[in-house]
Amino acid sequence: MRQTSLFISNFKHMQNFLSDIIKYGIKLLGIFAVLSILIYSTNKDFYFSYEDDLLVEKYDAFLLDQKNINNVFIGSSKIYRQIDPVQFDSLNVGATHSYNLAASNLFPPRSYDFIKQAILGTDYINSVFIELSPIANISVNYNADPNIYSINFKKYLDIINFCYSTNYPTLTRINYFAGYSVLFAYKYLGFGIKKYITLSLNLEKTEIKKTNRDNIPNRGFYSLDDQLNFSQKKDLIARRNEFLKNHKKFLNKSVAENTHRTNFYQEKTDKITSDLIKLADKLKSEGKQVIFIIPPKQSTEHLNFLLYQKSQLKEYLVMDFSDPEVYPEFYNLQNSFDRGHLNKNGARTLTKKIADQFLMHQTHPHHQSNQQP
Repeated sequence: MRQTSLFISNFKHMQNFLSDIIKYGIKLLGIFAVLSILIYSTNKDFYFSYEDDLLVEKYDAFLLDQKNINNVFIGSSKIYRQIDPVQFDSLNVGATHSYNLAASNLFPPRSYDFIKQAILGTDYINSVFIELSPIANISVNYNADPNIYSINFKKYLDIINFCYSTNYPTLTRINYFAGYSVLFAYKYLGFGIKKYITLSLNLEKTEIKKTNRDNIPNRGFYSLDDQLNFSQKKDLIARRNEFLKNHKKFLNKSVAENTHRTNFYQEKTDKITSDLIKLADKLKSEGKQVIFIIPPKQSTEHLNFLLYQKSQLKEYLVMDFSDPEVYPEFYNLQNSFDRGHLNKNGARTLTKKIADQFLMHQTHPHHQSNQQP
């Protein structure tokens, strides 16, 4: 009996001890949260100190030629690896001088941030090509500097609205919500605040290397073939070999995923799409022509959302290259690098298609590619 009573007494003491630890831990996290909110509320502009190195270097190279440039392409690797601005300009008979400002993993809302930082307010850009793309999948990248800087209270609420309003599968919406919730908590509980404080106090300055134009060849375009031949990276070689070994399966799956194009109705407009339309309207109000691109080889769940966005962009030209029945050339081995990207030959083909539609729109401005099947 005495041993039992002693055990119960010790157990209660342990419960109280753990309860106190949890209470103090919650209070401590609360203090960190308040301090983080106060520090981040200073809203200092450290955008290019936080952004991806490649994107910063490309933007720096772009600035060296900015007065000669009147057209830009912005998006993820599906733009970065697949649109050649030099070829595009040659097909426009000197009417454009273009730059590819896309980068791998540059998805909304970060891509919208970049447009606001780099393009909005400029007086030398006449046209902006923007990729219609899904929002970033945070996954394990909750502690990446670009994501930490990008997230804020408004964007987090927009993501919650996005998860509620869109027709994505339930599991996908849960993953989006979980990923952005971890990112939001990581930032505002103070775990990623050291860099912001050191930059604010000038204790540590992020050096931007002086960029030579030759560091960014072909005005920002870099095909996966060229990178493979130059770098011989093991992961890139593995991706290519996996695709070549199973190309029939991957291409058949991609055709199937991009053929079903009717399940994109949404009862409510999500905040991500609303923000995109507002951004496009701002660019348009500055006299810039805004053109959207849906690249080939989408997954079914993302395609449904992109087609919904396309249906909401009635005032804008939307070039949709995702339909295998209309563009079968983007779903064959000859034009493919891997399951999701075109090779250099495919990039040339896509660039020509974009240039052809652009020229047609300049000649017949009421022709709308978003009315295509």
